[in-house]
Amino acid sequence: MFSETLFSEVNPRYLIGAAAAVLLLFLLILIIRRARSLPKKIASKIRRRKYISMENFLDSWHESKEDFPGCYVILIYDKRLIVNPMNYDDIYVGQSVNVRHRVFSHLMGHGNGNVYYGLKSGCRVYLIICKLRRRKLNRAEKELIDYFHATSSLNMTRGGSARR
Repeated sequence: MFSETLFSEVNPRYLIGAAAAVLLLFLLILIIRRARSLPKKIASKIRRRKYISMENFLDSWHESKEDFPGCYVILIYDKRLIVNPMNYDDIYVGQSVNVRHRVFSHLMGHGNGNVYYGLKSGCRVYLIICKLRRRKLNRAEKELIDYFHATSSLNMTRGGSARR
């Protein structure tokens, strides 16, 4: 009886406004979750072995010259057998508006020197390439560097450069 009198006196506009606010909050939470899920998606690609070997990348490089903006993760493993894909020896995260060309540059010695040194010293090199919109590159690179603690490996900065 108390609730009937309480709601009978409430203006319906307030109820509609409250429902709209709850819906807006729900949508905002979904957007935030989706924005923060990028590094987890890439980490799950590593765990499920959904990465490209350097040899396969170079083979596909000669077949297709299609390029796109995106971020990339270069995983370097010692010469030993890879038991746990998340136990890489070194990692490098980057971004580019022409991501395939930029990764190719690293593998040919025109990028991070430590990546090239690992390649030439016989380490296994694997890649993850994530296609993104240009406006999302800086944030995604920063999140990936933070997620993988890449500044304690081969990345010298926290990412997000204006130069791509």
